[in-house]
Amino acid sequence: MGARLTYAALLRRTQQTLEAAGVEDAGFDGLQLLCHAAGCSVTALLAQKEAACPADLPDRLAALTARRAAGEPLQYLLGEWEFYGLPFFVGPGVLIPRAETELLVDEALRFLEGVAAPRCLDLCTGSGCVAAALANARPDAAVEGLELSPEAADYFTKNQRRLGLNNLTLTRGDVLAGPKATGVYDLVTANPPYIP
Repeated sequence: MGARLTYAALLRRTQQTLEAAGVEDAGFDGLQLLCHAAGCSVTALLAQKEAACPADLPDRLAALTARRAAGEPLQYLLGEWEFYGLPFFVGPGVLIPRAETELLVDEALRFLEGVAAPRCLDLCTGSGCVAAALANARPDAAVEGLELSPEAADYFTKNQRRLGLNNLTLTRGDVLAGPKATGVYDLVTANPPYIP
């Protein structure tokens, strides 16, 4: 029986596999996948990088690496992604929160400055990242997300529960068929899906 791989050697092997598959940021993705498979933070991994990894870790990581190399999004493999400093569950059926969408939240919050207890509506809310970021930043706001997709609505609900945002609600409906949301809103946001 040979010596077990170190975390550093396993990381190098993972990065090489991802590079060979044409993954754009193979270094970052490899590190994230290794941390996920090992169940540790980046800091913890770097602190033990020359230690031998558990015997079953290479196989678990190889399965994740193969899926990433085949084009599955990193965020789906991890099962979550950060947006506006908050963790969100993500997976098939919702778009992955993007850093540039945080600009929408910044602008929305600027718009709401000086508005007491605003009512906000987020159309095509998906995982709820924009709505939840608004609800988190403005606890006095009543924020409603409107979503048609059952899969996305499930992620919205899981994220609302995870974040414990009592001022965030979900309404099911189709924005193109006349939303079921009613009343007067101080702000309406939308970051609709724009890719097939």
